This record gives sequence, structure tokens and C-alpha cells, in this order.
Amino acid sequence: MLWNLIEVGGKEAIRQLAIYPEVVPHLVGPFELILRHGYKKDDKCLRNEICVLLNYIVQDTDSHPFFLPQAGESDDCILSQMISYAVFDETNSKISQPLFLITDEDLELKKMLWTQVFHVCNNPEKEDARQIMIK
Repeated sequence: MLWNLIEVGGKEAIRQLAIYPEVVPHLVGPFELILRHGYKKDDKCLRNEICVLLNYIVQDTDSHPFFLPQAGESDDCILSQMISYAVFDETNSKISQPLFLITDEDLELKKMLWTQVFHVCNNPEKEDARQIMIK
């Protein structure tokens, strides 16, 4: 349904998705579930499609606060989770089973994760995003 909305509404539809606080967390939940428990190629394709939706949304700066810690929350936020996933295998080399393999789907996912991080951290108004990246 979101794909149809984006296809018909274009950039305005993406802008509308970016301003609602429910959209980003409700996309991240299934993304993480599939990332942790999905192992089939179809699971990886679905995970990547959700990440593509997030990449469309993150291009609108109105969505950036939803990737950052909300008032009263700890530093654990969607941006820090995306950074953790993007560097998981490199920083957790002692585990026996890597999170990502060298498949097209996994490499594409890592690229999309870094794209999300770049968009949020490149926003000049979001110094806290850069601080999360530095940590």
C-alpha cells in the first residue's frame, strides 16, 4: 500500500509520510524482526524493500527527528540502531555467525543503511545526530 501511495503521490506522498511520527518506528519494527529472524532470500528482499521505504522517507528532513532520541529517552534511537547494523559484522568479528553475508541483498542493505545515516547526519540542524555517529 505504501508503494502505491508513493507511486501515485510522488514526492508529496513521501513528504506526508515523513511528518507522521508513527511511520518510521512502524517500519523499523518489522525491518528489525526480519533482520534478526529472516534467513530466506524472500525475507532479505522484504527487509530491503522496507529499507528502501525508509530511504525515501529519510530524504525529507522533517523525518529526521524520528531517527533521533525523543525527549526523555536514552541515546538508543533508530539512527544508532541503523549505525549498529551497518557496522555489525566489522565490530563483532568474534562471533561465529555473521549477520550479513556477501550476497547482493546483504551488500545492498548495508549501502542503504549508510544512506540513511548520511542523510540524518548531514542535516546541519542535527548536531546530536553527528554526536551519535561519533560515539
